[in-house]
Amino acid sequence: MNHRVQSETAAGPWPTVSVFVYGTLKRGQCREHCWPCRPDRVQPAWIYAALHDRADYPAITSGHDRVLGEWWCFTDSTIGDVLETLDKVEGTNQPGSPNLYNRVLVPVHLINDQSGGSTVLAYAYFYASDPVRDGFARATCDDFASWPAVRTQN
Repeated sequence: MNHRVQSETAAGPWPTVSVFVYGTLKRGQCREHCWPCRPDRVQPAWIYAALHDRADYPAITSGHDRVLGEWWCFTDSTIGDVLETLDKVEGTNQPGSPNLYNRVLVPVHLINDQSGGSTVLAYAYFYASDPVRDGFARATCDDFASWPAVRTQN
């Protein structure tokens, strides 16, 4: 079963005003400051994907694991700026350069939603090439895969 809905490369109008993030763009991570505006709402959420781990940043590809992250919701008037900024951060749709990540629409499962766990459509950035070839390791999980992974010292 392929959980990716479709690739998104065309400019608006946008079918959704939300973004799912799972790594360096989450609250408290090194690229949280890259968001061009404040969201209307941020909520814990998960998607079906395969999470790949590297010390500096993560990647997701199509898969069947539940990957934990955050759902960021914006307005119709701000989502264009948000996607333009995130495309630059993620190396997506940049003239003359191959994509590092592809922006796709995915079903996002909201956690702690007052309606009992809604599913919404949001943009997410999927790694565009083979993550193993680029030094990533597949993240393992029992319930949810998340980044950064908890690391133990021997």
